[in-house]
Amino acid sequence: GVEGANGSAECGQNALGQPGGWGQPVHNANRSYGVVAARALNAEYQLTAVSGIGLVRNYSQMYDTRTMPDVYDLMFAEETASIPWDHARYTPDVVVVALGTNDFSPGDAPADQPRPKLDVSAYTDAYVQFVSRLRELYPEAEIFALTSQLLSDGSPDASYRSATDLQTAVTAVAQR
Repeated sequence: GVEGANGSAECGQNALGQPGGWGQPVHNANRSYGVVAARALNAEYQLTAVSGIGLVRNYSQMYDTRTMPDVYDLMFAEETASIPWDHARYTPDVVVVALGTNDFSPGDAPADQPRPKLDVSAYTDAYVQFVSRLRELYPEAEIFALTSQLLSDGSPDASYRSATDLQTAVTAVAQR
């Protein structure tokens, strides 16, 4: 949703501009940091990204609740009836995983019904499983697990340790 105003109705629309989507009208992969970085490095890239998606839970539970492991093998991640992606069509040298922002954030839950904080060990287990899947697909690739520059401790309140929790999980994944 990089081109949508924060909180705009477009962020919850599907490709036809109707409610119930992942903000497709305001997506622009050419402005995503992965594509910008690939261009800066003069590298080929294959991008699998969905605004608001997480590894175990998404920023919003009001729309499509499929997570990255649910859509990673699809040609069109936003389509529930997508044909599968043929991973043999593209073999990367490097796979960059940048998940966690939406998992560890408070999401868009109403203030009077905040969503529970994410269990770090459950997230770590899911991450290890996802990396194992990537390793099956691309046994020779270097896999980089990134933390999030968008998370911080103490937000939205002092009890949140979102940045630290994600760093703890990513470190545990690397160790495992």
